[in-house]
Amino acid sequence: MARRLSEIVNGHVEQMFAPHAQARARALLLEITASGSGNQGPDRCETAALKVSGGTISGLEDAVAMYHLDFRDLLVSAGFGSDTKAHETWNPYTE
Repeated sequence: MARRLSEIVNGHVEQMFAPHAQARARALLLEITASGSGNQGPDRCETAALKVSGGTISGLEDAVAMYHLDFRDLLVSAGFGSDTKAHETWNPYTE
């Protein structure tokens, strides 16, 4: 069974990306889901990618590429490296 993005991650996508870019953003985030996130949990890495992206598709592509090289670099870049729950309270509107 294929995993879907969580409601929270979907909400962030809707807040951060124009309607015409949301499908591409979701597809990029599903690359994280498809490749697995180890014991980090997909929401943590997906949210980190969204935060690092700055709300642009090219930024999200770069964030997903960073994830594929070393997910820890992505988590640190997002400020989620030392707090395993930081992604749960992150809000794109407060950036």
